[in-house]
Amino acid sequence: MGQMRKLTRSSLVVASLLPVVASLLVLVVGRPNGPLIVVESGTVGTTPALCSSNPMCHVGPLTGGSVEIVGTPESYLAGQAYDLELEIQGLEFLTRVYGFQLVAFFPSDGSPAGKLVPLTAGTQIVKVAEQLPVLTHTDPLVSGRVSFRWIAPTTLDHGDVLIRVASNSADGNFSPTNDLINTDEVLIPAAGATPGTTFYFPQIGVGRADSIRFSTDLIFLNTGSPAGLDVRFFNSMGNPLQLSVRVGTGPLEQLTRIERDLGAGQTFRAHLSSDNQLEVGYAVVLTEEQVGGTALFTQTELLTERIQYQAGVPATRTLTAFSCPVQFDPAESNTGVALVRPPSEFVAAESVEVPLVLRLYDESFELLAIETILMLPGQHIPRFVSDFFSDFFELRSEPFRGSLTVESPVPVAPLTLLQTTVPTLAPFPVIPGRAADSQ
Repeated sequence: MGQMRKLTRSSLVVASLLPVVASLLVLVVGRPNGPLIVVESGTVGTTPALCSSNPMCHVGPLTGGSVEIVGTPESYLAGQAYDLELEIQGLEFLTRVYGFQLVAFFPSDGSPAGKLVPLTAGTQIVKVAEQLPVLTHTDPLVSGRVSFRWIAPTTLDHGDVLIRVASNSADGNFSPTNDLINTDEVLIPAAGATPGTTFYFPQIGVGRADSIRFSTDLIFLNTGSPAGLDVRFFNSMGNPLQLSVRVGTGPLEQLTRIERDLGAGQTFRAHLSSDNQLEVGYAVVLTEEQVGGTALFTQTELLTERIQYQAGVPATRTLTAFSCPVQFDPAESNTGVALVRPPSEFVAAESVEVPLVLRLYDESFELLAIETILMLPGQHIPRFVSDFFSDFFELRSEPFRGSLTVESPVPVAPLTLLQTTVPTLAPFPVIPGRAADSQ
């Protein structure tokens, strides 16, 4: 995280420290040079102090306090999520509760920039009519430390982003008096010519199962200029997954995330393991376009420490439609599919279940079965194709060859693996798109 770039204090006044119904008396409107906080009468204060000229705002003879936006990057990468904080300070002898309004917008045209996600209890997004989305309090906050996530715009085309906040440090008497109004704003430039990128390892597995141990190595290579690398681990419910991680020849560390810089031409390898029961999940990688990655799966026999197989699987990007070959033999092999719907902090999407439509075809592209599964943000679904279509495969005794197609209303990251009883594990190609049929 870089040093913040400060601008002149903004002309804002803050909403009441009453619940949101009351704070809707204060609205945010877009201007070519950014939003201004406007009271219901339509008058606009040119400085926070002028709020005292309107009885609906906060007034008081005291001055002091502060608000600061903490953790902003030197520049933003397209689509990347940044966890930020507000630090609101009042007066020790006076302040009991806190409130704020915060917006992120393009100063070039006043339009919304990216997505704000509330992380602290008692905060939410409010949007009135066609105005900018506002991150604000619901009830008075008992702490002046507020966490939130800003998901950067998906492109760098609009340029710099301004995050602007107005805060209130109040005595909690539910009147406009003795309230301290402060503002802050940070300009975040768009990154340089190399845009950021996000890719996924839709399946990682570590731990013991019966007489074998599974481990996963993540290997990265940078073919261009120096780049940052941010690798985050999640379980199948989208929660942070803590793993034993060894970087190079270093010691094992319990981590949910790896952050490091990768120089031009450098490689980086992280070994993921566990002495516990087998755990599965996935990894999200935030980096730059010149960095690529591969997951190396290893199965080891515990008694002899003999490696039974290794399989290298390239990282994947998200798709809304894809196809893959399917191979099934009840005595020898099965095709596994791992699907990841990115967590909400990495994509600007609603936190609701969405339906994915799966279709099974034979080699002549005759439709055999259709299934629909539901996915929440952050969810990871690893299954064999025979599990998705259990009615079709349950009583099947003959080998099957065909294909699977998947359609989703939101991007998902897929991975396909062929597993045999030998044992072996081999990646099958995931092909973007699907051929049209009559279904």
